[in-house]
Amino acid sequence: MGAFVFLIAAGVWAAIVIAVWWAALLRRRLAERGEPEFFAVRPRRVVLLIRPCAQDEPHLFECLSSVPKRRENADLHVVFGMSEDAKNAWQTAHRAKDALAARGISCQVAVCPKRGPNRKASILAEVVARAPKGCRAVVCADSNVDLGGVDLFAFERGLWRSQNCGLVWRPPVETGNDSPGNRLSEALLHGSLHAFALLGALDQKGMVGKFFAVRLCALAQVGGFEGLVDYLGEDVELARRLRSAGWEVAFDPQVVPTVCGRKSVAEAVDRQYRWMMVVKAQRPWLLASYPAVFFPLPFIGALCACGASAGWWAAVPIGAVSAMRLLVGRAARRYSGFSSGPVSWMTDTLRSDVVLIWAWTRALWGRQVVWRGNAFRLAPGGRILERPVVSR
Repeated sequence: MGAFVFLIAAGVWAAIVIAVWWAALLRRRLAERGEPEFFAVRPRRVVLLIRPCAQDEPHLFECLSSVPKRRENADLHVVFGMSEDAKNAWQTAHRAKDALAARGISCQVAVCPKRGPNRKASILAEVVARAPKGCRAVVCADSNVDLGGVDLFAFERGLWRSQNCGLVWRPPVETGNDSPGNRLSEALLHGSLHAFALLGALDQKGMVGKFFAVRLCALAQVGGFEGLVDYLGEDVELARRLRSAGWEVAFDPQVVPTVCGRKSVAEAVDRQYRWMMVVKAQRPWLLASYPAVFFPLPFIGALCACGASAGWWAAVPIGAVSAMRLLVGRAARRYSGFSSGPVSWMTDTLRSDVVLIWAWTRALWGRQVVWRGNAFRLAPGGRILERPVVSR
């Protein structure tokens, strides 16, 4: 009798997991059903593109000087924003500015005062305060985003899909180095349910701030970027505030490439741990769902093992979930713009689950986050509790 109890529990859990994973694939497919109708598009638009720069990272010049596609009915103004302590990126930003100017793109480099511990939010707040006249929307692209070939104006046009659309974002994918740490990170971000190209369609409350566009009127209504300078995970907090104010946060299924430098295994896990800590502070119930939905295989397998005396039926739940997990991995890689064979799907499954379990377990007991050399503690909601202390 006990074996059948374990088997029933495994079967119910497996059914729930498969239903959630199917929902993710279905929603992601529905997100590709074509462009929406736009309620209004002005004859000529002024678009402000902000590229916040933290430091002189690998491929910084190539990314900053990447040229998006242009349209004649819009004016583009590019600003490379950097904090006062990012002097090592100054020369690279000016080289990129000259490269864009040579192609007829208006660009400037702005040094922004630090308004709080979140330097990115400080930069965005300062640049938006200097927005050119006639600008009604701002596009933010992190310094490691490659905009070559991206139709920036078609992306910004997504803001005008309805009167209530306040922000639109695209899921990032990583390209570049092939170190062990990069492979771990790519397995998670390209080959699992945590791939933003899938997760963005499933999780309607999520938002990744690598590449997004926001209406300035909506931004002003929720306190602007200056209201986010004390938050870690400013993108999730911005999306929450916009939704609370009645604005729509839209997911654009097209991916945008980010160029990454070489990462060690420890750096890859630390980054995922930092994300988990932000989730823990801002959306604790989502953190609780990770073992139930994101890496359920070990637990369902354990239940099936406990019910092994029931015969071959014990293999059905774990077999069904394993097959579905491989399908999710394949779909995640395809939607992220990558192709691979069955061996890669299986290895990505193992790698991503190991990283998630490791980072999730650390986050359960974690009390502080180390971010760009500073140690923080987070209050519920993601607000930084205390002034940053240099991590040793």
